[in-house]
Amino acid sequence: MKITTLTTILSAIFLSSSLSAEFKADKDVSYGPHERNVLDVYWNTKFKNAPIVFTIHGGGFKNGSKAYCNKDMIKLYMSKGCIVVSPNYRLVGKGEPVTKDDCAMD
Repeated sequence: MKITTLTTILSAIFLSSSLSAEFKADKDVSYGPHERNVLDVYWNTKFKNAPIVFTIHGGGFKNGSKAYCNKDMIKLYMSKGCIVVSPNYRLVGKGEPVTKDDCAMD
């Protein structure tokens, strides 16, 4: 668990420090009432009316986090003029009863 937490923190630091000035990010934007209903939005300031790409983390709706998104993939999409959205969502078996359909609805 400590290694996972450390990896997550280091990944977030590396991603934020490796973005150039034309790449911007809004982190932990709330989109719902649950504490996991947050997302990160990345975009390239050189492009207007950009298409949106959603990167959904793996984990079978049981585990995972937006923190595990592939930073190289995010940079690639931004360099091509896309907005990248990476959401977290409620997980099955974590606290209140949640089904995979609830996760998808988030």
